[in-house]
Formats: sequence, structure tokens, C-alpha cells
Amino acid sequence: MVDAYVQREVAGTNGRLYVPLIQRLTRYPIPTCPLPAATGLGPLLDIGCGWGRWMVSAARRGWLPVGVDIKHEAAAASQRVLKEHGLRGHSLVADLGRLPFKDAAFGAVFSYSVLQHTHRRRARACLEGIRRVLRPGGFCMLEFPMRDGIGNRLRGTSRPNPAEDDYESWVVRYYTLDELRALFTGLFGNFEWEVDCYLGIGVQWSDVDLLPWRYKLVPLTSELLKRAARLIPPLERAADSIYVTASLEGRSTGACEPLPGTGNLAVLPLLACPVSGGALVHDAARGELVSAKAGLAYPVVDDIPIMVPEEARRL
Repeated sequence: MVDAYVQREVAGTNGRLYVPLIQRLTRYPIPTCPLPAATGLGPLLDIGCGWGRWMVSAARRGWLPVGVDIKHEAAAASQRVLKEHGLRGHSLVADLGRLPFKDAAFGAVFSYSVLQHTHRRRARACLEGIRRVLRPGGFCMLEFPMRDGIGNRLRGTSRPNPAEDDYESWVVRYYTLDELRALFTGLFGNFEWEVDCYLGIGVQWSDVDLLPWRYKLVPLTSELLKRAARLIPPLERAADSIYVTASLEGRSTGACEPLPGTGNLAVLPLLACPVSGGALVHDAARGELVSAKAGLAYPVVDDIPIMVPEEARRL
């Protein structure tokens, strides 16, 4: 049985092709993981984890996923979905612009269909946070929608939208290759990219069996175009969605110590106050993570830390 939250939110997390599947899923739409097998550098951070589909995908590749989402409902659903698949992972509530983790906590960072919804200043703050939480030798792999994508152009969705300038708006921001190259090269000193899909955002060949017949042609065509692009490189630039990869220079000082325990709160050794960057003390009696330096106590609800300063209690 598919989790009720996933049944309700599948189109919101997976895209417009999944609208007919709302409350009609016969299995979980778990995508094929684009990440390499786990490196031993440490856990993987999934920014905007939703109900955990990419966490399941990454865990199957040997990663220990730690997901953050702005919604407690989503973080809680990701824990249930991981458990149903017999996989380990951890989830918490946080703002992508203020990642609540210690420096060099992760071997990899992944995000899909998330950064596109946030203002470019917040997206840059997130990238700066990603660089901070990566271990030397670690990497990030992040999905972005392309302004010059063939499907985005045909539908007119990539045209400039005045709402993009509104810091609080969650409209989709479309990027150009030159813009992404400048952004990542400036922050990481390197930039690589590869095609994700064509004819939309979030088109997953692995879900073709779930889609109604009238929609099956979209992932089929996307897959054929991906294969054609390997033979005709200029076709890559017509992709509607791409993965950008950047790595942090240096070598790790050694293998990352595994997190103790198996419950969700085993993630605590990775956490830091998003305001002060200081240490957190777990007050189990009050169900809080206390930052003496910031004078804040972050609530823990159903074993899920709520690492949002606006939700914290002032000491």
C-alpha cells in the first residue's frame, strides 16, 4: 500500500505528468538514481527531500541519506517510506538557505526540482551552504530547469516572469548554461553538466508503466532524445532539465564515522544551529535541541528536528 501522503502529493513532488495518478498509485514512483555508488566519504544530503523518493534511490546505491524539507509532513512521510522499503535514512525540517549542519558533514549533496523554485539570492546562499557542509573531495549533483530547453520554449514556460524578482515567490526560475557555469565555477572552481530529461521537468523513464497511455509518449521521447544526444552533442543543449555537478577540492582526512544508532535522532551528531553555527544540546525531557550560543531551543516533533529559527523557542 502506498503512503497516504504520497498518494495525495505525488503531482506536487513529481510534476504535471503525475496529476492523473493522485490517489491512484499502485506502487511508489522511485526514480533511477543518477548518483555514483557511495564513496565512503560520508552521508548524502538531499535538499528538498519531499516524501523521500530520491532518498530511497540513493540508499539503494549504498548512501546514507539525510533529507531536509521545509514541511514537517514531508519529512515524516520520508521516514515512513524509507521504513517501508527496509532502508535507513534521516529527515529534518530546515530552510535550504540556512542549512543546519556542521562543516564538512557530508560526502555528497543532491537536490531535484527544488532550487528552481527559490529566488536566485536564496539559491546562491544554498550553494554556499552546500560548499560549507561538503567534506574535501565531496561533490554536489543538483538539477536545474533550462531556459533554452525545447519543451520549456514550446510551452512558453521559460519566458521571463516578473514574479521571479519577488524573494518570497516560489515560481520556477529557468537558467542558462552560461549562468550556471559562472555560478558554480565562481563558488567551486569547477562545473560539469549532463542531460536529465526532455519535454518537461521531472520526466522519469522509470515511471513509464505508471503513466496513462496518453502520457507514455513523453518519457519515451525523452529517453530517445537522451540517447540521440550521445551521438549528436549539440542536442544536449536542447534539454529541458540538466544535472550540474561540482566537487570540493582536497582530499578527505579519512573515512567518515558511521552515525550511532538507527533512529531518526541518530542524525544529531551532524547538526549545528543554523543561526550561530554552534553546538546543540538535546533536551530529551522538553523535546528540544538547545543552542546556548543563539539563545534558541528548536523543537523535536515525532523525532524530527525542526531546525527553523522562526519555530524555535527563545531562551
